[in-house]
Amino acid sequence: MNKITIVAAVIAALALSACAPTEQAKSVEYYKAHKEEIAPKLAECTSKPGVVNCETAGTADAIIKQAAWVNTPPKRGVW
Repeated sequence: MNKITIVAAVIAALALSACAPTEQAKSVEYYKAHKEEIAPKLAECTSKPGVVNCETAGTADAIIKQAAWVNTPPKRGVW
């Protein structure tokens, strides 16, 4: 029983150490300063659905929508 526990612990340690490091989510301010990184992140997350680190893509997408809204001229005759 003791050998099985040790082997299981070693296998678990090896499996966990083989995991790739996770990318930290970037803020809106980061993407405003690094606009060249927005498009590649969105492309990565739309081509690989279910990727864990794609909450960052939501931030990037929000930046694009905000920029589009800010740069859109007001519509005439709306009121």
